[in-house]
Amino acid sequence: MLKLPTVILEHTTRTGRHYDWLLADPTNPAGPLWTARTMVSPLHWMQAKCWDLEPIQPHRRAYLDYQGPISGGRGRVIQVDRGWFISRMWTEHRMVIDLHLSQAQGEICIQRLASSAWRANLSSSESADSDYLADNVGIDFV
Repeated sequence: MLKLPTVILEHTTRTGRHYDWLLADPTNPAGPLWTARTMVSPLHWMQAKCWDLEPIQPHRRAYLDYQGPISGGRGRVIQVDRGWFISRMWTEHRMVIDLHLSQAQGEICIQRLASSAWRANLSSSESADSDYLADNVGIDFV
Protein backbone atom coordinates (compact mmCIF):
# COMPACT_ATOMS: atom_id res chain seq x y z
CA MET A 1 0.00 0.00 0.00
CA LEU A 2 1.24 3.45 -0.92
CA LYS A 3 1.92 5.81 2.01
CA LEU A 4 0.93 9.32 0.96
CA PRO A 5 1.89 12.56 2.73
CA THR A 6 -0.45 14.75 4.73
CA VAL A 7 0.10 17.93 6.72
CA ILE A 8 -2.00 20.22 8.90
CA LEU A 9 -1.20 23.93 8.78
CA GLU A 10 -2.46 26.51 11.25
CA HIS A 11 -3.38 29.47 9.04
CA THR A 12 -3.56 32.82 10.82
CA THR A 13 -5.09 35.80 9.00
CA ARG A 14 -6.18 39.30 9.99
CA THR A 15 -9.67 37.94 10.62
CA GLY A 16 -8.82 34.84 12.64
CA ARG A 17 -7.34 31.38 12.60
CA HIS A 18 -8.25 28.05 11.02
CA TYR A 19 -6.49 24.84 10.00
CA ASP A 20 -5.72 23.71 6.46
CA TRP A 21 -5.55 19.93 5.99
CA LEU A 22 -3.54 18.94 2.93
CA LEU A 23 -3.56 15.40 1.53
CA ALA A 24 -1.76 13.99 -1.51
CA ASP A 25 -4.33 12.90 -4.08
CA PRO A 26 -3.87 9.14 -4.64
CA THR A 27 -5.11 9.52 -8.23
CA ASN A 28 -2.19 11.91 -8.87
CA PRO A 29 0.32 11.39 -6.00
CA ALA A 30 2.91 13.85 -7.37
CA GLY A 31 0.32 16.52 -8.20
CA PRO A 32 -1.46 19.25 -6.23
CA LEU A 33 -2.69 18.48 -2.72
CA TRP A 34 -6.38 18.07 -1.87
CA THR A 35 -6.98 20.80 0.70
CA ALA A 36 -9.76 21.54 3.15
CA ARG A 37 -10.22 24.16 5.86
CA THR A 38 -11.46 23.26 9.35
CA MET A 39 -11.90 25.15 12.58
CA VAL A 40 -11.00 22.08 14.68
CA SER A 41 -7.38 21.69 15.75
CA PRO A 42 -5.89 18.24 15.09
CA LEU A 43 -5.16 18.19 18.84
CA HIS A 44 -8.90 17.58 19.29
CA TRP A 45 -9.66 15.18 16.43
CA MET A 46 -9.33 12.03 18.58
CA GLN A 47 -11.86 13.37 21.12
CA ALA A 48 -14.17 15.06 18.62
CA LYS A 49 -14.44 11.99 16.33
CA CYS A 50 -16.31 14.20 13.83
CA TRP A 51 -15.57 17.66 12.38
CA ASP A 52 -16.63 19.81 9.46
CA LEU A 53 -14.43 20.52 6.45
CA GLU A 54 -14.62 23.08 3.66
CA PRO A 55 -12.61 22.06 0.60
CA ILE A 56 -10.60 24.91 -0.89
CA GLN A 57 -8.32 25.20 -3.92
CA PRO A 58 -5.70 22.43 -4.15
CA HIS A 59 -2.33 23.56 -2.80
CA ARG A 60 1.14 23.16 -4.24
CA ARG A 61 3.30 20.37 -2.83
CA ALA A 62 5.67 23.01 -1.46
CA TYR A 63 3.18 23.41 1.41
CA LEU A 64 4.12 19.96 2.71
CA ASP A 65 7.21 21.66 4.18
CA TYR A 66 6.50 25.40 4.04
CA GLN A 67 5.98 27.57 7.12
CA GLY A 68 5.84 31.36 7.05
CA PRO A 69 4.03 34.27 5.43
CA ILE A 70 1.62 33.76 2.52
CA SER A 71 1.96 36.15 -0.41
CA GLY A 72 -0.59 38.90 -0.97
CA GLY A 73 -1.09 39.57 2.73
CA ARG A 74 -3.07 36.36 3.20
CA GLY A 75 -1.56 35.63 6.62
CA ARG A 76 0.96 33.02 7.67
CA VAL A 77 1.03 29.27 8.18
CA ILE A 78 2.70 27.09 10.78
CA GLN A 79 2.84 23.30 10.53
CA VAL A 80 1.07 21.76 13.52
CA ASP A 81 1.19 18.11 12.44
CA ARG A 82 2.38 15.92 9.59
CA GLY A 83 2.32 12.29 8.74
CA TRP A 84 0.99 9.89 6.15
CA PHE A 85 -2.12 8.05 5.12
CA ILE A 86 -3.20 5.09 3.04
CA SER A 87 -6.18 5.60 0.75
CA ARG A 88 -8.88 2.92 0.96
CA MET A 89 -11.37 4.84 -1.24
CA TRP A 90 -11.04 8.17 -3.09
CA THR A 91 -13.97 9.53 -5.08
CA GLU A 92 -15.32 13.02 -5.67
CA HIS A 93 -17.95 12.49 -2.93
CA ARG A 94 -16.28 10.18 -0.41
CA MET A 95 -12.80 9.31 0.81
CA VAL A 96 -11.79 6.64 3.30
CA ILE A 97 -8.23 6.77 4.61
CA ASP A 98 -6.07 5.20 7.29
CA LEU A 99 -4.50 8.27 8.90
CA HIS A 100 -1.19 8.33 10.78
CA LEU A 101 -0.39 11.70 12.40
CA SER A 102 1.40 12.29 15.68
CA GLN A 103 -1.82 13.69 17.21
CA ALA A 104 -4.48 11.58 15.48
CA GLN A 105 -4.65 8.16 13.92
CA GLY A 106 -7.33 5.82 12.72
CA GLU A 107 -9.70 5.29 9.86
CA ILE A 108 -11.33 8.49 8.63
CA CYS A 109 -14.31 8.71 6.32
CA ILE A 110 -14.51 12.11 4.61
CA GLN A 111 -17.96 12.60 3.11
CA ARG A 112 -19.41 15.38 0.97
CA LEU A 113 -22.64 16.73 2.48
CA ALA A 114 -23.17 19.59 0.01
CA SER A 115 -21.07 21.35 -2.62
CA SER A 116 -18.77 23.06 -0.10
CA ALA A 117 -19.68 21.18 3.09
CA TRP A 118 -17.87 17.98 4.01
CA ARG A 119 -17.55 16.04 7.25
CA ALA A 120 -14.75 13.87 8.60
CA ASN A 121 -15.62 10.93 10.86
CA LEU A 122 -12.83 9.22 12.77
CA SER A 123 -12.77 5.63 13.98
CA SER A 124 -9.74 5.54 16.27
CA SER A 125 -7.28 2.74 15.75
CA GLU A 126 -7.13 0.65 18.90
CA SER A 127 -4.30 -1.40 17.44
CA ALA A 128 -2.07 1.54 16.48
CA ASP A 129 1.45 1.02 17.73
CA SER A 130 2.65 4.39 19.07
CA ASP A 131 6.34 3.48 18.61
CA TYR A 132 5.69 2.57 14.98
CA LEU A 133 3.85 5.85 14.40
CA ALA A 134 6.55 7.89 16.12
CA ASP A 135 9.23 6.24 13.97
CA ASN A 136 7.32 6.84 10.74
CA VAL A 137 5.84 10.33 11.16
CA GLY A 138 9.16 11.86 10.10
CA ILE A 139 9.16 10.06 6.73
CA ASP A 140 10.45 12.28 3.91
CA PHE A 141 8.08 12.35 0.96
CA VAL A 142 9.20 13.05 -2.59
